[in-house]
Amino acid sequence: MLLYAVALGLASIAFAGATASARHGSLASNVQTLRGQVAVYALEHGDQLPDLAAASARGQHFQPFTGVTTYGSVRRGPYLPEVPVNPLTGGSVVKDAASMAANGLPRPVPGADFIYDYRGGTGTGKIWGTSDRAAGTPIPDGE
Repeated sequence: MLLYAVALGLASIAFAGATASARHGSLASNVQTLRGQVAVYALEHGDQLPDLAAASARGQHFQPFTGVTTYGSVRRGPYLPEVPVNPLTGGSVVKDAASMAANGLPRPVPGADFIYDYRGGTGTGKIWGTSDRAAGTPIPDGE
């Protein structure tokens, strides 16, 4: 019986590790998709980046991507079928990168599920997922 309990405990730990790994992989995939859609949006809107953080501040997370926009007289989008969720934080709040660190990552932005390099429309348009909403710690690419 003790051996069974130990085996069950080890299986639970292995499953938890696999689940965490799957969430990280899902976030990495989401971030890559978002970066691609930022590029498509900018291409179709005269090199203008979508203001994802402003939409998020209004409670309309990723609205420039999930709705239809107009540029010139042409209707564009939607760019995503639904609002993306950070699987590590369970949320969709986008906040602007206040500043960048020497390693090329944005500095943490408390309250963010995603950090976006918008800088008033002059940023790179790059987006990062965060490991936790409270601290808003960005996850480097490849992790």
